[in-house]
Amino acid sequence: MFGLGQFGRTAIAPFAFALAAPWMLAGCGEAPETTVPVIPVTGTLTFGGEKVVGARVILHPQGHPLPADRIAVGTTKSDGTFAVAIYDEPKGVPAGEYVGTVEYYKPIEGGTGPNVVPKPYDSPETSPIKVSVKDSPVTIPPIEIKK
Repeated sequence: MFGLGQFGRTAIAPFAFALAAPWMLAGCGEAPETTVPVIPVTGTLTFGGEKVVGARVILHPQGHPLPADRIAVGTTKSDGTFAVAIYDEPKGVPAGEYVGTVEYYKPIEGGTGPNVVPKPYDSPETSPIKVSVKDSPVTIPPIEIKK
């Protein structure tokens, strides 16, 4: 009869664990993110009468939360348009009421300068940008910020 003896049993234990570890660890990664339904929100922005690239329009929820670690933000393209989103895809934000703010860090030599957007557009408490998102796509009226 074949026996493992005192040392055979202890030598097999690490080997058995090494074989079982991949199955024990399977599923120990991050769970896929659960997305909430979103509605497309788009608009245009000018700053001092000019279209600017890289201004950020941020929608702050009023009375409802966004999913954890998400912000509703859109960045202007060369034509002044933006699309606000909380995910890369699909684009959009959950239904609800929002106040929009704008950030534009004008490029300077060697880096990025300060936010040059004047009050009241830089704060959710004073911004006139109000957005109501229901069940169909929303186009925010043109945002025209004077310098």
